[in-house]
Amino acid sequence: MNYLKRTFDLCVFQPNDIIIIEAKVAQSLDTSQMNEFRLDKKAIRVLHEKLDLPAVNVHLMGLVSDSYSPSLDTRKNFDAGIIT
Repeated sequence: MNYLKRTFDLCVFQPNDIIIIEAKVAQSLDTSQMNEFRLDKKAIRVLHEKLDLPAVNVHLMGLVSDSYSPSLDTRKNFDAGIIT
């Protein structure tokens, strides 16, 4: 049986929301990471549905160094915002 293993820097769990916080200090985010985050959000919602758990909203937040300025395309993926 294949199990999906995924780790995040920090997650905040609320009754109807999960906030995933991705921290970047010394490197930037790349396209493959952003694609993975989009898939993660979908996978979490599907998992809740398959386990007959209440629907959950999944939000992505970035925590980055103030010397890193993510592109507009990257910023759009962080629906919960980016903090420096």
